[in-house]
Amino acid sequence: MTDSLCNIVRATPGDSDQLLDILAEAFFPDPLIEFIVGEGKSPRSMFGMILPAYLEHEHCFLNEDGSGAMMILPAGKRERLSPALLRLPQYIRDFGWRGLARSVQAASTLKPKHPSHPHYYLMAVGTLERSRGKGVGSALLRTLTEICDDARMPAYLENSKQENIAFYEGHGFELREQVRLGSNGPPVWLMDRQPRNPQH
Repeated sequence: MTDSLCNIVRATPGDSDQLLDILAEAFFPDPLIEFIVGEGKSPRSMFGMILPAYLEHEHCFLNEDGSGAMMILPAGKRERLSPALLRLPQYIRDFGWRGLARSVQAASTLKPKHPSHPHYYLMAVGTLERSRGKGVGSALLRTLTEICDDARMPAYLENSKQENIAFYEGHGFELREQVRLGSNGPPVWLMDRQPRNPQH
């Protein structure tokens, strides 16, 4: 593994296009994303709608190689609606009113499941196809777990691929619950992680 693959840097608003390119490829296809935006459609606009609310909290990350990205909402912070509302017309053009309705359905199902206590929320982590299996995702997740351990805060995520459960478990996450987005929606596995003693 080269340093450029495992060295993680904090993203800035100037990295928005790169973040969106990585996440759009990483989550194409994805069962939950396809349920929301439709089969065969890139989720770039979906991530573009919410990315500014994450960048403003300075907890988006890239690896130096530019093949992996992660979006985190820090403990005690909220997603502001105003940045997303500015991008709503583009979202509707790309995914239609059905996509908007599915997005609301997903949020209304998943948001109430978030822990009521302070926690770090892992919105998304993904890598380009060419870098999968090379430790990029693990390096990004270690950044999250180190932040959480230093802050003595739990972490929480929503996983939409059953095959990824073991990956997250390898980083200390535990399966809490499985939910389904309506009668025709995909299953989503809710996972959390308790902080551990910092290693330094």
